[in-house]
Order: sequence, then C-alpha cells, then structure tokens
Amino acid sequence: MKNKNLIIIPARSGSTRVKDKNIKKVGGKPLIYYIIKACVLSKSARVIVSTNSNRIAKLAIKFGADVPFLRPKIISNSKSSTISCLIHALKWFKNNEKWEPDNVAICPPTNPFIKKDTVKKMFDLFIKNKKSNSIVTIYKPIDHPFSLIKKKNKFLKFGTCKINNYNWFDFERTQEWPNAYSYSPAVRITRVKYFKKFYNNNLIKIYNKAFDTRKCMGFFVSQTEAFDINENLDFEIANNLIKNLK
Repeated sequence: MKNKNLIIIPARSGSTRVKDKNIKKVGGKPLIYYIIKACVLSKSARVIVSTNSNRIAKLAIKFGADVPFLRPKIISNSKSSTISCLIHALKWFKNNEKWEPDNVAICPPTNPFIKKDTVKKMFDLFIKNKKSNSIVTIYKPIDHPFSLIKKKNKFLKFGTCKINNYNWFDFERTQEWPNAYSYSPAVRITRVKYFKKFYNNNLIKIYNKAFDTRKCMGFFVSQTEAFDINENLDFEIANNLIKNLK
C-alpha cells in the first residue's frame, strides 16, 4: 500500500503574511511537525516534504519525512501554484527513481490538527471508490451559505446562494436550512493519472486546482481539523486549541 501512495507536504520558505510560517512555533513545536507526524503515523504513503529551504529540509527529516530534492526557486515564490509543486515531484521521482505512485496527496503544514486516522481513512475510502479521481476534506462552515448577501447600489440582495434548488426565501427558520459544507485544503488525494496531461506543460504557467473538481468525493472533518493557519492571529488561536486538546 505504502509504495502505491505518496504524500507531498509543500513547505517553501519566504512566506509573506507570516515570516517563516511553516516553522513558526505552535505548542512549542515548529508548525510543520504536526502534519508530518500525522502523515507518517497514518502509515498510508511515502511522506515527503517539497521545500526550497535547507533549514526546513533538515527539520522535516528530523521529524520523519523524506526530502529527496530541493524544490527549484522558479516554483518556490508567492505566485507559484500548488499543482506545479506536485507535478515537479511526480516527474522527479519518475526521472530519478523510476517510480510512479498510483495516488498522491497534498497535505499543507498550515492544517496542523489533521489526525492520522483521517489520512488513513481517506486513502482507504478513495482506493475503494474507483470512479472518483479525487477526495478532499470538507467541514461544516461556521456561516451557512444562505447567510451570504450581495450589495447592489444602496440595497442588499438576499437569497443569492442556492442549495438543492432552495435558497434563503424558502425557509422561515435557520434550523430548516439544508446541510452545507465548505472545502478544506487540509488533505487532497488524487489519482496520479489525472496529472499526466500536465507533464509537458510549463510548470510556471500551471494554475489548475491540485485535484479533479469534476470527479471529487468529500470526507467530512471537524472544524478543528479543518482549521487553517495563515495569519499571526491564527497562530494565537492554534496555541489555545492545542492547550485545550491536551
């Protein structure tokens, strides 16, 4: 099983909103520690970190991940896409190790609360469902889509979002609103065959999603697991969450 699956943890240096975001301390440990731990302990795949930083690479190896290469600078800036990192890794393994996994997952360090069981269950469920090309984490949003409004000139426009052909006007009470889910980038698993059509493209110019949105399954996780760290305030919240989870 492990030889058929690959997990890529993208962790470039040079983050703009938070300096050294991927190795900034959360609960006394570098942020990247948590996703490496979950992925390695899931025993579902080969776990690598794709980084352009020797410092991040050393920490990743210390925490149990592989770092078989350093990511080229040309796809390691703030405008670089996740899919370019993924395709670079797949092509590197094919050219240098003559190895090609069946399935590849992207698991960013910015989702530190993902559990090892979630990673394992997602791989197991995905492999059983041959008709799907991808599976991604989803969660129940804090704000329901029916709450969204548009502002047109001086007035507000309600009922702009539809779910199962229903919108805000069809219900009197919020308790009756249909279930809705938000996408989380925490874990995205896709069949490698889906990415082969991009192999000959210029990596700098690839901006497609890093999974197949047309044949995609969802795997429900809690709001805590889906929690995404991007700002300094998020680090404060994460530190409090870790204290409460202990």
